Amino acid sequence: MSPGTLNDVDSRELLRLRSEVTRLNARKRELAEVAETHQRLRNQLESGSTNVVGNRLPPGYIRKSEAQFAGYSTPENTVQSLLWALHHHNATGLLQSFSPDVSAKIEANGGTDSFFKSAEPMPGLAIRGRNNLPDGSVELEVEFDPSMPTDKLHLRPINGEWKLESIF
Repeated sequence: MSPGTLNDVDSRELLRLRSEVTRLNARKRELAEVAETHQRLRNQLESGSTNVVGNRLPPGYIRKSEAQFAGYSTPENTVQSLLWALHHHNATGLLQSFSPDVSAKIEANGGTDSFFKSAEPMPGLAIRGRNNLPDGSVELEVEFDPSMPTDKLHLRPINGEWKLESIF
């Protein structure tokens, strides 16, 4: 047999390997489609987690997944930091968003893990109004779900930081 020619065994093995490469390439294309479908469905689920027409959120709405840690220097920053803590399951950030009394209640009622689980369905919120109260505290009018009536969050300054005075 001259160099460059294949015997029957080698020829069959080469055909088998080519067939395997073809099959694996086809499988790779199928899996790429699955990954694309997964990402598309995930995006739809995220954007469809509220009952908003056209799956669009109103201006000013902050998703938990897009919230940033902003500290506690203003009531609005505290609320955004809370959303960030909820999204990242950051127990320290969660407890620091609340007054010491409320943080103690969270710990007494199942702890932060329980709180994270109960807050999981909340996609985020929008601040729709602010009322500065005579005692120096602030009441924020917030919209958790654009299809529902607004709620009120009460915050007060403690040692130079704004803290939530209630659990939603």
